Amino acid sequence: MKKILTTAGLCLALTFGGAAHAGDHEGKFKRGIPQEVLAKLPRDKQELVKKSFEEGKKEHEANRDKMKGLYKELKEIETAPEFNKEAFLAKHKQIEEAKAQAHASKIARKAELFSKLSAEERKVLSDAKRKHKGKGKGKEDAKPTQPAPEQQDESAPAQQ
Repeated sequence: MKKILTTAGLCLALTFGGAAHAGDHEGKFKRGIPQEVLAKLPRDKQELVKKSFEEGKKEHEANRDKMKGLYKELKEIETAPEFNKEAFLAKHKQIEEAKAQAHASKIARKAELFSKLSAEERKVLSDAKRKHKGKGKGKEDAKPTQPAPEQQDESAPAQQ
């Protein structure tokens, strides 16, 4: 009986703990930019940033649909009764070009937005992005645990 109650209690704790954590995303970059970041910008610049993000969102959705179609075509090539190496390579090239074009478009949109902002306003957006990046993505600001070989003291013994 004690085992059953303990197991039931653990299950409940895990269920409610997961549900509580699932709602813990306020202020993060779920869609667009958090309000506390926008609040640091003048009203006209807030609208400019929102408009740029909305354009990006629409472009991303259109590109996502295009990529789904390309991957569907790739799957058809991969699962065909006879494998066509040339078609496979051509489709992968098409996918890589679509990804590169989407990335270039994103960078161009960001450059256009940043060209309309002051240095201080650009810093606000850049700092917000850096804080967000540390949430599970590549941690740019992480300190190296050991200095690079050229930075090590030459009198110190080499570590291997």
